[in-house]
Amino acid sequence: PTSRVEALAPYLVVLAAIAVLSFALLVDDNAGPVVLVLLVVLVLALVARQALTVLDNAALASLLALRERHFRSLVIGAKDVIVLCGRDLRTTYVSPSSEAVLGLRPADLVGRSFWDLVHPEDVEHVQEEFARVLAGDLSEGPLLSCRITSAHGWVDTESTVGDLRGDPGVAGVVITTRDVTERTALEAQLRVLAWQDPLTGLANRTLLHDRLAHALRQRRPVNEPLGLLLIDLDGFKPVNDTYGHAIGDALLQQVAERLLAGVRTGDTVARLGGDEFAVLLEVRGDGGLRRGGLD
Repeated sequence: PTSRVEALAPYLVVLAAIAVLSFALLVDDNAGPVVLVLLVVLVLALVARQALTVLDNAALASLLALRERHFRSLVIGAKDVIVLCGRDLRTTYVSPSSEAVLGLRPADLVGRSFWDLVHPEDVEHVQEEFARVLAGDLSEGPLLSCRITSAHGWVDTESTVGDLRGDPGVAGVVITTRDVTERTALEAQLRVLAWQDPLTGLANRTLLHDRLAHALRQRRPVNEPLGLLLIDLDGFKPVNDTYGHAIGDALLQQVAERLLAGVRTGDTVARLGGDEFAVLLEVRGDGGLRRGGLD
């Protein structure tokens, strides 16, 4: 290779010069002192060159060792799980963080197909994203959401994928995965709270408005009627003032249960706030209300 020739070039030049001077010393006795001095200078230069090379190599080796220690510290201390897969997407390396995140040792995961780790229901869409990455359709790896196996069941994860098959030092696909189970649960809870009254479990004002708008859009072409009941409890404030908010809350929950028992599946019972309730009735061919209910 050219790099080796370039590295050896200074030595070859010095050796050629030594050979020429040695030949001159043999054919011309008068040139002896000068040639001898030149030979000594060349040998010393060659030794100095070699010494510098050794020092440079030692410094480079020390730097590489330091960087390797830093890399190992980052990988070992990372909260994300780093997985290296070969071209067949079989795992060849798993970072030690897998034990803290998944409850599984790297030895439990190395050698397994990555698809064995993904929840069966998530495999298809993850494979589609992988195919896009491996085909070079994406400049950066996508953020994949899927469930990954763990010692305690399936955990919600987010993963990034990097195609390093062309890198001789890696020659594979790097997957960085983090556990987002707690965040997913919190997001689900927030979605429920956005549409649901926390005390009674009924729809809240926002959800009622959304369903009412949807029902009106559906019925506008055929002009079918809707029923909307607005309900306010009489004498609720004295209950709160006399018996306390705990009893008042229990009363509201009882009202919610009775309202739900009086409507059909598909009708909407909502708590608007305080002691105000609403019932959205979508009139159908069966007459709309359950017998013995609100009618």
